[in-house]
Amino acid sequence: MGKFKNIAKFEKEHMPSYQYHFLYKRLLPGMIYVIGGALVVAVLAIILALTTESELVPFIPVILWGISVIPLLVLFVIHSKKNSNRLLFDKSKEFEQKYKVIEYRIAEEKLASESVIKENSLYFEDKEIRLEDCFIYFFAKTMSGAYAFSFVFFKKDTPEDDAFLVLDLESNLMTYFLENIELIYNQSAFLLFARDKKEFLKLLFKYNDPKKIDQFLERNPI
Repeated sequence: MGKFKNIAKFEKEHMPSYQYHFLYKRLLPGMIYVIGGALVVAVLAIILALTTESELVPFIPVILWGISVIPLLVLFVIHSKKNSNRLLFDKSKEFEQKYKVIEYRIAEEKLASESVIKENSLYFEDKEIRLEDCFIYFFAKTMSGAYAFSFVFFKKDTPEDDAFLVLDLESNLMTYFLENIELIYNQSAFLLFARDKKEFLKLLFKYNDPKKIDQFLERNPI
C-alpha cells in the first residue's frame, strides 16, 4: 500500500491535473467496478446455478452486469481519447518552448564555458574525450507523468551497456548535435524530436522505448 501511495504522489506531482484526475477518479474506480463486479456476478451465477433448476436464471446477473458495463466502456474510450489528445497538444507546446534550437555560435560558446564540449571534445571527470570516439545515443522515455530526454555516451571500444556519461537534453546540447548530426547514432529519432515534437510524442506514447521508436522510423521515415 505504501508503494502505491508513493506512485500516486509522484504522478500527482508530475502529471497534468486532468490526466491525474482521469486515472484516479475515473479509470481506477471503473476498473474496480468492472473487475469486482465480474467476481461478484460469477459467484452469484454459481450460487443461482446450484440453488435453482433454471438454466436461464444464473445468466440474469451476468446480462445485467454486462449491460451496465457497456456505457462505462464507451465513456472510457471517449474520455481516454480526449485526454490523450489534450496531453499530446500540451506537452508538444511545453517541449517546443523548453527545447528550442538557438544560434549555433551561442550554444557552442555556452557549452565551452561550462566545460562540457569544446573543440569537438567532451570533458568528463577531468578527462578530454574526442566526440568522434564516442557512441552517442539520443534517449527518450516517459513514466508516471515524468519525461526524460538525454544523450547517452559510450566509448566505442566498450560494450554498449557501459555508458560512461548521461547529459540531460537542453537547448545548447540540442543545437550543437543538430549541427553535428553525424555524431548521433539514432539520427532519425533525434531529428524528429527536434523538428516535430508532436509527431515524436505520438511515437513515445505508443512505444515508450527508444529502440522501438528507432525501428519504426527505419521502416517508416518521417
